[in-house]
Amino acid sequence: MKSDYTVKTLDGKEQIFLSSQEFNDPTKVNSGNPEGKVHYSEVTFLNSGGKCEIDMPISKKAVAKIVVENHLLKGNEVDADAEKKFISIKGTKFSERKNVLNGPKVIIIEK
Repeated sequence: MKSDYTVKTLDGKEQIFLSSQEFNDPTKVNSGNPEGKVHYSEVTFLNSGGKCEIDMPISKKAVAKIVVENHLLKGNEVDADAEKKFISIKGTKFSERKNVLNGPKVIIIEK
């Protein structure tokens, strides 16, 4: 279920890119999700390079709703204050969890 979205202004300039990501989390294993897959979207603000993560939107309409509800576009550009607030609120909880699960590997060499 790979879905990437690009948010553009009315004049066609790309502003925001949402890239679908996934990882396996053993704590999410259940009968409906036997592999414990976690799906999320990495949100990249193309002008600033700012990033955060959200639960994965499942449609263009869902992406539009996120942009409108968070006031991310103002005129023909991303509203910088709204972007900072959005990034602060959403954070990077998915990649942080993925890093914990993939954490540092310790190799023990016995003599």
